[in-house]
Amino acid sequence: HKQAKLIFKKGIEQLRRHGFVKKHKIRLALDTTAIFGKGAVEDTFNLLAEGLRQVLHVLAQLSAWTPEAFAAAHDFSRYVAPSFKGTFSIDWDNENERQTVLDSLVANCQRALSLACFVLNQYPAQSDEAQEIVQATDLLRKLLAQDVRRNETGKVELIDGVAEDRIISVHDPEMRHGHKSVSNRFDGYKASLAVETESQVIADVGVLPGNAHDSTDASSLVTESAKNLECSVEGVIGDGAYGTAEARLDAQANQYTLTAPVAHPAQKGRFTKDDFTIDLDRQTVTCPAGQITTTWYPRTTRTKRGRVFQHKSFTFSVKQCRGCPIRSQCLQATTRQRVVLVHQCEALLQQARVYQRTDEYRAVYRQRVVVEHRIARLVRLGIRKARYFGSAKVLFQLAMAA
Repeated sequence: HKQAKLIFKKGIEQLRRHGFVKKHKIRLALDTTAIFGKGAVEDTFNLLAEGLRQVLHVLAQLSAWTPEAFAAAHDFSRYVAPSFKGTFSIDWDNENERQTVLDSLVANCQRALSLACFVLNQYPAQSDEAQEIVQATDLLRKLLAQDVRRNETGKVELIDGVAEDRIISVHDPEMRHGHKSVSNRFDGYKASLAVETESQVIADVGVLPGNAHDSTDASSLVTESAKNLECSVEGVIGDGAYGTAEARLDAQANQYTLTAPVAHPAQKGRFTKDDFTIDLDRQTVTCPAGQITTTWYPRTTRTKRGRVFQHKSFTFSVKQCRGCPIRSQCLQATTRQRVVLVHQCEALLQQARVYQRTDEYRAVYRQRVVVEHRIARLVRLGIRKARYFGSAKVLFQLAMAA
C-alpha cells in the first residue's frame, strides 16, 4: 500500500515529541551506501532462459497445467529444467556451438511470445490474467532488446558492452549494476539517507537503483526530512556526489546552504580544467602556457534527472597548440587542439571552490561524519544484504532498520 515508511515515521514522531530534535532550523548530512540485491545475477543465456521460463509459468498456471506438462506439450522442456545450460552437452568455449544455442534460444523466446500473445487475446485487457501475461512478456522483450540483436545478414548476436539500464536479474528486475568507486562494483540498490547533524537522528531514507547517481533523490530527502522533523532546513552537507551544479541550483531554489566539494576532473597525467584560468567577465580562457582564447561554441548536456544545461566550449586554435613547449602535458599525441568546457553555472561552481578553501567550510564539512556513523549502524542491523525482492520491500527493510 506504499506505506513502507509508516513505522519509521511513527518513530520520528516519538523522537520529536520527546525532545530529541530541539532546533527549529536544522542541518542535514546526506550519503548513500550499497545494498546487495537478493535476486540471482545471471549471464545472458541464463537470463533469457529464465525470462522465458517466467512466461511459461504464467501460461501454465492460466491453463491449469503444471509448468512441466505445459512445457512438454509445447516443446519447451529444457526451459523448466533446473539448469538451462545443463541441458546442452557442448563446449561453451566454442563460438560455433555457443552460436547454435543462442539461435535456438532466441527463436524459442520469440515462439513463447507468440504463444503468449495468442493466449492474451482470450482475456479482457484489464483482467488480472491479462496483466500477468503482459508483465511476463514485457520483461522477456526487454531482455531480448538489451542483450541480442540481428546483424546486417540477419544473424543473431550478443550485443557488445553493457546497456546503461540493463536488467541483471529476472527474479528482481529492479536490481542494477552499481559502483561506489571505480573498482568497487556491486549488484542491487543504494540506500540513501539524511541525518540531522546535532541529534544524529535519521530524518529520512530512500532506495535508489544501483546505477543511479548518489544525489538523485537529494531534493526529496531534504523535503521529507523537513516534514518528518517539522523543522526548516538551513544547510545540507554531502560528499562530492552532492556538489554538482544541479544540486547547487536546488539549494538556491530551496533557500539552504550546500556544503559539498566541487568534483575535480579526472587526473590522467595531463593538465585538467582546474589548471586553466577562466574569466567569465571577459569571456576568455587562459591555458598554463599563457595562450588565450575567446573562441567558443555552444554545447548542450542533459543530466540523468532530465535538467538541460547550456555550456560554452572554448577552443584553442591548432596554431596555438602546435608549437606549445608544454604540449605533451596538455594533449595526447593524436589530439590537435585543447577544448575547455565552461559550465552554464560556472560562476556558481567558482564560488563553491573559493568557499571550500575556507576554515568555515572545513568546520561545517566535518559534521558529515554523523551520516557515516548512521550507515555503519544500519549495516550492523543488516541492510547490506536485501532480504526481499523489489525496491518497495527493500525500502521497507531499510526503513525498519532506520
